[in-house]
Amino acid sequence: MKHLLNLNGNIMNIELGILIALIAGALNGMFALPMKLNKNWAWENNWFPFSFLSLMIFPLVIVLLSIRNLLNFLTHCQSLIF
Repeated sequence: MKHLLNLNGNIMNIELGILIALIAGALNGMFALPMKLNKNWAWENNWFPFSFLSLMIFPLVIVLLSIRNLLNFLTHCQSLIF
């Protein structure tokens, strides 16, 4: 894998960035697939599960996977704000 240094001296992984962009593009292109495959429900009923997953569940999973000690992080951020 090719690593480059950015201006801050951090390592950038170009292949990982391209892979994430490709996955995001594929998922963005397939967003309407559940509505196409589910003919029994009205289109309005498909938006609740989509909204619940995309606005509540997936962000929580991403935060839990990306931040090791979430409670410590949140208490530290709270002490910086207040």
